[in-house]
Amino acid sequence: MSTEVIAVVVVGLLAGWVADSVLKAGGYGVAGDLGLGLGGGILAAILVQAAGIGIDAGWFAMGLVALVGATVVIGAQRRFWSREVSL
Repeated sequence: MSTEVIAVVVVGLLAGWVADSVLKAGGYGVAGDLGLGLGGGILAAILVQAAGIGIDAGWFAMGLVALVGATVVIGAQRRFWSREVSL
């Protein structure tokens, strides 16, 4: 397994954990937020690789890509698909 893949997985999971710890309202719990962070990080890395931008970018660059992807997915979930009921 390459260091880029490890960076994407670690950063995605870390972003999910931080989101669960900091943003208490509207999440899906620890496991759900970890999954969203991991999924967002992987999705962003795949999109960047498909665009040809991230080829041999290094672990730090792919970690930043994963952080942005995880943040976008978790933010979108909190904004549009919150578990809280608003009246």
